[in-house]
Amino acid sequence: MTTRLIKTAPLLAKLGGISRMTLDRKIANDPTFPKPVYMGRQRFFDVDAVEAWMAERPTQHPDKRAA
Repeated sequence: MTTRLIKTAPLLAKLGGISRMTLDRKIANDPTFPKPVYMGRQRFFDVDAVEAWMAERPTQHPDKRAA
């Protein structure tokens, strides 16, 4: 089975347009977030792991819930 990898910029868009700093904080502070794979200075992420992580997350921000 082949691992599909995604670069950082497309991942940021896939995660809703978050910033690189927000991504760095997720990597550092969220133990469930998929860790990057480095090839030289390039950072890649496993697409399947990211999609699985996204599926486990609530789709709506807790502050935006209906009362």
